[in-house]
Amino acid sequence: GFTTSTNDQMLVVYLSSLLRAVIALHGLVDNKSTVGRAEVEEAKEKEKKEDKKKEKENKEEKNEKGL
Repeated sequence: GFTTSTNDQMLVVYLSSLLRAVIALHGLVDNKSTVGRAEVEEAKEKEKKEDKKKEKENKEEKNEKGL
């Protein structure tokens, strides 16, 4: 009947909207994790640079004391 086909059509619309929302949410979560990983990597690189800079300064101080 008419109501059955209408209900079936509404079910298809509902399910497609639900699927679309889930895919969009997945995209957001995926993007957030990618950004988070990038920030962690950036922080590690910054730490390494700071450590190298400190080591260089310590060597220079030792050389100055040796003179």
